Amino acid sequence: MSASGLSLGLGIPLAWIGFASLSSTVGWSILIVALGGPLFAMTQLEVASAQRDGRRKRIVAFAGLPSLVEFVGNIALLALRSLTLWTAITVTLFSELSRSLAGIRARALDKPHLAPRDMVVLRTFEKASWILAPATLVPILASNIDSLIYGALAPTSQLGLYAVAKIATSILLLGAITLEGYFLQDVFQRGLRKALGRNGLALIGVAAAGAVLGLLLVPLLFGAAYHAAALAFPLSATAGTLGVIYVWFSAHLASRGLQRLSLISAAAVLITLAAGCFIVTSFPSINPEIMIVPLIVAYLAGSLTSLVALRRRRDTSAVNSLIDAE
Repeated sequence: MSASGLSLGLGIPLAWIGFASLSSTVGWSILIVALGGPLFAMTQLEVASAQRDGRRKRIVAFAGLPSLVEFVGNIALLALRSLTLWTAITVTLFSELSRSLAGIRARALDKPHLAPRDMVVLRTFEKASWILAPATLVPILASNIDSLIYGALAPTSQLGLYAVAKIATSILLLGAITLEGYFLQDVFQRGLRKALGRNGLALIGVAAAGAVLGLLLVPLLFGAAYHAAALAFPLSATAGTLGVIYVWFSAHLASRGLQRLSLISAAAVLITLAAGCFIVTSFPSINPEIMIVPLIVAYLAGSLTSLVALRRRRDTSAVNSLIDAE
């Protein structure tokens, strides 16, 4: 319910802006994505359950299947010249439905083999996993909101280039969502600063490698016409890096019982992203590099909001400790 509430609470105001300032198509598009919140919430439940059981293949299936379906579907629509706002929404919802069906199938296979005691543990764990919903739902909603706004307002010639350029961001966020549980375990064992340092170095290395590979491989795989998308890969990798850091901070806040602060950082991401996309589409001419910038600014805003919240919380705790000591 918390995940659905977050989705509707952020989606309905954005849909209202779409209806009032843009067009009914944009408004309905954002509202449909928001109403799909319960469907998107299956991400956190199924990935968290798979992490608890140490089932890496299932983690990859739950986290990777929708991204694969969405990527293949959009590329197919692009090749058929049928990539429109509504077809993109349909592909997105179908990709999330594929995750839900995979989760239902996995749960049906597991249930007969669970003892009553295990069922109690599973229900307790699933209830706790809802707390982490903002860390997972916001990247998913963000990846749809920018596509919706650009799909309605940006030149059609740039949509395919942007979809290819955003591959780096999507892959990095996919990894962050998949490994969210492992990061929280590392924080528990080593502390937040050491966990960020250790995982941050690996993240920077992966992002740098992705940026270089994108520059080299995109023209070979998609053709010379996608050279502009290749040039945007370093910025896309930067957006993905900041997105991963946001997911880590948000998950850490929520795991410490600071869900309200996590929701504030989530709102910062979505509001900044929506505003940035609207601003970009008002430019006389745009390209994939400019279209990526709102993602960078949005995830930076979310990360900084989370960091400030953590520091203020730490300072407040320190002051309270001094008062108690006196």
